[in-house]
Amino acid sequence: MLQKLWYYTYENIESILKGLVCGLYLVLFLMLQTTFFVEFAPFGAVPDLLLSLTAAVAISEGEKWGAVFGLIAACLSHIVGGAPGPVLLPLLYMPAGYFCGVCAKEYLSDSIPVRGIYIAACGGGRAIITAICAAWILNASGAEIFLDIVIPEFFSTALMAPGIYGLMYLSMKPFHKSRAERTEN
Repeated sequence: MLQKLWYYTYENIESILKGLVCGLYLVLFLMLQTTFFVEFAPFGAVPDLLLSLTAAVAISEGEKWGAVFGLIAACLSHIVGGAPGPVLLPLLYMPAGYFCGVCAKEYLSDSIPVRGIYIAACGGGRAIITAICAAWILNASGAEIFLDIVIPEFFSTALMAPGIYGLMYLSMKPFHKSRAERTEN
């Protein structure tokens, strides 16, 4: 039994290390989103760091990692954030992780303008979820919801996303070596 566990660990050490890195970032950004940015919110709204992190994981590691990470991040965000209203974040995070991973691998090259498209698409999805939840909870007009909540949250999230994408890219780069780099040693 112990020998099988050792063999499995040895064979999958790279995936285990990637999972640890992603898990550490998940905890870090979850804490930042629910503590620091509540007090120091850019544009007056808390940025959705975990949505940006989900997209960054998907771009870096593919659709399977993105979808699973998105589901975990959405559940933890709702649990720790304690947001009232319907639980809709998993309906955004998991598909966002999946589709960002598929698009990054199959359709779009990995460049800064393409990452801007991911930021805008994820921000648009988050805007829809925020608008639904705000309309469910608040007694406010549609204009008030969009001007006071949705638009500031969109730009707050868009402001923070490039840093998260860059951090994830740099953190996962050592795991993405070419065949020549792996056989060189």
